[in-house]
Amino acid sequence: GLLDLRRAAALGHSYGGYAAQASAGARLDTAGFTRECQDLQPSDPRTFLCGALLPHLAEMATAAGLDEVPTGEWPDWSDARVKAAVSLAGNAAPFARKGLAALDVPVLAIGGTGDRDTPYAAGARATFDRAASARKVEVGLRDAEHFMFAGRCESVRLVARLVPNGFCSDPGWLRARAHDVVEHYVTAFLLAELRNDAAAAAELSRTETPVIGVRVQT
Repeated sequence: GLLDLRRAAALGHSYGGYAAQASAGARLDTAGFTRECQDLQPSDPRTFLCGALLPHLAEMATAAGLDEVPTGEWPDWSDARVKAAVSLAGNAAPFARKGLAALDVPVLAIGGTGDRDTPYAAGARATFDRAASARKVEVGLRDAEHFMFAGRCESVRLVARLVPNGFCSDPGWLRARAHDVVEHYVTAFLLAELRNDAAAAAELSRTETPVIGVRVQT
């Protein structure tokens, strides 16, 4: 009696954020993503995402059990039990405009404006601008990078040695403080959407945020 399996939220970081959005209705749009990649300047950090994905569309289609690469939107892989989605530095670019318009459940998108792996414009900002959700929240942490969401380094020492650049520190944030901010907004969002908590919803609707370096749109 403690869990309501018919009413859940999906949450993920990086490509996990992409998966959370897909489970809530967003759909990969090959044609839209290809067009947007063609329009980017070479210096745009989003070109990294184009190079990581576009050469592998045929392999992705095969892995998905499709006979060929769809010319538009890919199949709907959403789960009706997912009533809210949380994307932490989630890559939204491959959904393009049309694919994100299929995401209509409440969504919270959080990212760091200094992220070079999932650039903010292709992550939290794109999700907020393009999702069809009637209730959506965008939270930006100024200058934070991609691994701001990762565990504290005393518990991931081996990974920190293997991936030293930016994994344990951010230009403008102490890891513990950043986690406090993320946990605050994720908790408020889940309480508001899954438990209809009015106080939590009000916290998301503040016109001024209590923490310097944080920008919220609701």
